[in-house]
Amino acid sequence: MEYVNRFMEKRFIIWGAGKAGRVLYDILGSQCIIAYIESNAELQNTKYSGIPIISFETYKDNYWGYPIIVSPRDYEDEILDKLYKCGIQWAFAYSKCHHGMIAFLRQAPMNRIMSRYRKDKIIYIYGFNPLGILIYDYMTKKGYGCQMVLSFGISEIMQKCMIETLQIRSQGILNMIPNSRVLLAKELDTKDAIFINDKYTTESYYDLGDKDELYYNLKISHFEDCHHGKRCFIVATGPSLIKEDLDVLYEKKELCIGVNGIFNIFDRTKWRPDYYIIGDPSGTRVWKKEILEMDLKAKFISDAAWKFDEGDVTNSMYKWHLQYKWIDGEEPEFSEDFARKGCWGWTITYDGGLQLAAYMGFSEIYLLGVDCVQYTDPKKQHFVGNYASEPSYLTIDNILLAYQSANKYAKSHGIKIYNATRGGNLEIFERVDFDSLF
Repeated sequence: MEYVNRFMEKRFIIWGAGKAGRVLYDILGSQCIIAYIESNAELQNTKYSGIPIISFETYKDNYWGYPIIVSPRDYEDEILDKLYKCGIQWAFAYSKCHHGMIAFLRQAPMNRIMSRYRKDKIIYIYGFNPLGILIYDYMTKKGYGCQMVLSFGISEIMQKCMIETLQIRSQGILNMIPNSRVLLAKELDTKDAIFINDKYTTESYYDLGDKDELYYNLKISHFEDCHHGKRCFIVATGPSLIKEDLDVLYEKKELCIGVNGIFNIFDRTKWRPDYYIIGDPSGTRVWKKEILEMDLKAKFISDAAWKFDEGDVTNSMYKWHLQYKWIDGEEPEFSEDFARKGCWGWTITYDGGLQLAAYMGFSEIYLLGVDCVQYTDPKKQHFVGNYASEPSYLTIDNILLAYQSANKYAKSHGIKIYNATRGGNLEIFERVDFDSLF
């Protein structure tokens, strides 16, 4: 499969070579990233996947004007404040733009979306941000005549960054050709909206991932209600998971859905899940080989995490759409139709496991190995210390909101969800003793 990002230019500097910075590498590819900025002196003057890691001083001396994407979520505001005080207005928070980038680069069927565009007509791109730059580069490489809109609020220094450093063709908002198409990389500012909405055809690209109609997978629809009225176990990877419980599931021939790095326990048990699901882009980077080697009824990989060439794909592999829509402090949606989407809940147990199980028609769902605990030592986060090359950090409050949503959905649809985990902190679902189930 040819991903959108193979058409891109080297445009971005990534602040932070930690986990989020490496996920950005997975999303953007080496084609888009010029360098990483790191405050850690031990990492400076080294490389990540061939990309140089530099100091902020080196950026100011050699790369001034190139857009910076700030990746460390915990220090995002602090770093952005520092950059703005240095006069760097072209710095962007990864947490504010990564869902739009993932949808554009890895999820949305761009060839189909763009099939109605004409190459003899100017297409304007509104929003000077990472997504806007990616759209501009992609469409320009495809042969479309594109210009970035210089909106009413854009500063002279931002215009200079756009035009001189990145050499992006642009047009002032008052000089745009009427009745043209405008692709929105962000929501229209109030003043710009008054001018644009009356004279132009606008299409929102910043929310491509939310457009359910783009992602229907007929192959997945064949799993709807395939296990109506039966029970299943969703086997997660918390530290409470033990091989003896899996041996029981194997002996009793229970239907199971395994998630993420569950194959790390395969060398200790004959048990194998019937189904496997993963949603995280960094997971397929680390585990691509293991995912391909598993011989199961079906493997569900999200479109955000899909990193397989056509020759790798077998009939047992299914691409599902992971919708990243999230409103802070609110419970996420629970998907009614997994053939269209699974809704993000900060954990694959919710994103994929529970929503897939409900779609398959299971009336009883048992959670195993769902500890819902954030350990200080990342080696204690899973059932094996060497579970992955990178530590996992759970956003417990958000995960609990997702589980509340799942519990409400289950109760309103006649589904029972039980927590059969040995210990842990998840109390939203009714607890059951695993041994008592047999």
